[in-house]
Amino acid sequence: VTEATLSVADFNPQDRSFKFYPNPVKDGVIHFSSDSTENTEIKIFNILGKEMISKKLDGSSINVSNLSQGVYLAQIIVDGQKAATTKIIIR
Repeated sequence: VTEATLSVADFNPQDRSFKFYPNPVKDGVIHFSSDSTENTEIKIFNILGKEMISKKLDGSSINVSNLSQGVYLAQIIVDGQKAATTKIIIR
């Protein structure tokens, strides 16, 4: 048995700034701003944990008009690592 220390020193989620708006979503589109969208993916899950949307970010908005009204979790993944998770309400 070998002991080892795991670290992710090169990844710090606090270094990245993500903003989602409007919240609650009324027009079927979530707008977002971040430091960078390069190598960034968004995943949206329903409250039961089922993945509803998974998309590589290629702009500053994502269409969610196909989702029913309710509460969802949006997860941002940068370079394959989770960077942020936020609650989104769709009306």
